[in-house]
Amino acid sequence: MGNKVVKRRLVIVIAFTCLVTFLVGCSISTSFNRKVGAVETQINNNWKSSFRFFDGSEQKSIHLDEGESLVIKYILEVKKGELELSIIDRDDIVLLKAEDAEGELIYIAADEIDCYININAIDARGLFEITWDVRD
Repeated sequence: MGNKVVKRRLVIVIAFTCLVTFLVGCSISTSFNRKVGAVETQINNNWKSSFRFFDGSEQKSIHLDEGESLVIKYILEVKKGELELSIIDRDDIVLLKAEDAEGELIYIAADEIDCYININAIDARGLFEITWDVRD
C-alpha cells in the first residue's frame, strides 16, 4: 500500500515539474529574439544580415562625444513582415528613424551620449546592410 502512494506522489511531482518547466520556457522564449536561417557578418563598422525569419531586435552600441556625428548608410530589404532601423538612446527614445528602404541617417550629438543602432523586426524575411562612421 505504501509503495503505491509513493509512486503516485512521484508521478504528481514529475508532472508538476514538467508543467512548470514548460510554462517558464514559454514565457522566456517570448522575450528573446528569434532568428532562423540567418547569415550575418559584423566587421568593424559594417553589419550585414540576411534571414528567413527574424522577430525581435538587435542593437549596436555607439558612444558619441559632444559635437560628434554618427553617419549611417543602410539598405533594408523586406520580403515579408516589418523591418525598422532607428537610432535610440539608452532610454529607448528614438532619435532618428529610417524612412526609406535605402539611405543615410546623420545624428549630431548635442551632448556626450551612448546611443544604439537598433534593428527591429516583426515576422520579417529579408536582409539589412548597415555601415556607420563617427566623425568630429
